Amino acid sequence: MVNRASNVNAHIRQTPTLGNVLTFSIYAKANTLNWVRIRTASVQNAYFNLDPTFTGNRIGYTQNIIDATITDIGSGWFRCAVTAIGYDYFYLYPAVDNQDVSGASGSIYVQDAQAELGLAATDYIESGATTGKA
Repeated sequence: MVNRASNVNAHIRQTPTLGNVLTFSIYAKANTLNWVRIRTASVQNAYFNLDPTFTGNRIGYTQNIIDATITDIGSGWFRCAVTAIGYDYFYLYPAVDNQDVSGASGSIYVQDAQAELGLAATDYIESGATTGKA
């Protein structure tokens, strides 16, 4: 679970290979918040709607990215992926709404974060103490 806290942006940080096209993906599920923001430090953003009752377009605001996808996995879980040029870090933020990471509390569930070279998220690779190769 990823929680928001007062004046703190909760996030997961992974360092990609600089200058390459990378896809960062996570499996996410709404808890007390229904949105997640994936961004890079160079301000590449995508917002995803995790509300299990929502029936419209689940991709919200995007900025300076190559692609954003969201796939319904079932049982309220979604695989969210952002493809961007890897210049810095990928961050993950529980969000209050589309383009809104304000607020002092709330959480989402997250598992299996993965950063990889290329234009698409491949099946999750459980690597443990070793490096997985797609």
